[in-house]
Amino acid sequence: MIFLSQSVHHYKESNPHLACWYDTLSTYKKKGLVRMAICRRVITQLYQMLKKDEYSYYMDKKNHDDKINAYLAFFSQRGIVVQDEKMRKVS
Repeated sequence: MIFLSQSVHHYKESNPHLACWYDTLSTYKKKGLVRMAICRRVITQLYQMLKKDEYSYYMDKKNHDDKINAYLAFFSQRGIVVQDEKMRKVS
């Protein structure tokens, strides 16, 4: 929980829906309570992503595709063959 609460700021800034929700709640709740609420929401989102075997709704698809292509290039330079279809482009 400590690591999750430390990464809340980054996750909040990368997700506009969550940032808006945070700003709304923080006007009338304490910052610590809202931070823990975000932690609970992140855990719920992670659980749903694993359960449904899908990506986050708020992910940047271009950034994801660029990272996957960089990983695949890194693996192919070292002779590692990736056969998992989940490592392909999302868009």
